[in-house]
Amino acid sequence: MKIKTPDFLKNKIVLYVVFILAITNVLGFLNNNDFESLTFFIVIGLLSTYFSKNMTVNLLIALIATNVVFASKKVHEGMRSKKRSKKKKGKKEKYTQRNVPSSKPKNLSRDDRIGERIDYASTVEAAYDNLSEMLGKDGVRGLTKETKLLVDQQKELMGNLKDMGPLIKTAQSAIKSMPQLGEINKMMGPLQGTIKQLKGMKK
Repeated sequence: MKIKTPDFLKNKIVLYVVFILAITNVLGFLNNNDFESLTFFIVIGLLSTYFSKNMTVNLLIALIATNVVFASKKVHEGMRSKKRSKKKKGKKEKYTQRNVPSSKPKNLSRDDRIGERIDYASTVEAAYDNLSEMLGKDGVRGLTKETKLLVDQQKELMGNLKDMGPLIKTAQSAIKSMPQLGEINKMMGPLQGTIKQLKGMKK
């Protein structure tokens, strides 16, 4: 199934802007050591090539899918950190004499991480603003419609992959049920002996 791409997605300027966004995301993942999101971005980009040969479409699918997963992951991590901070506060209230103030290098590393995240977010936001200025309101609206269609088709692809799950499990169980090579060699041993005996009788 091939995706019919509109004319504005074939524009070189749009391709360059989307390519810059993709490079920015990849650099952000490398900077944060988020190799899971980077791997997911590459896999989705490769899968999308089976549906469209347009590089802009492939990069947009990978960007949208990866950023959705990346955002949900950050929200989940934020909720975990809040729960941990609440537990730590409870322990500090119970054992005030054993409390040790946090070291300055640790706070500095946190500030550095926050600064890196802010710079990354501002870079992505500036790139999106440049894209909206180039395309205009109508172009951005058309782009959002196309991205929604691409997301729907990506969901359909994921559904097809899920449907293939039982077939993969059946193949795995069939492979497991096959006898091992050692057992096959044992079964072939007596047969080879009888063949040698027959050859000796012929001589």
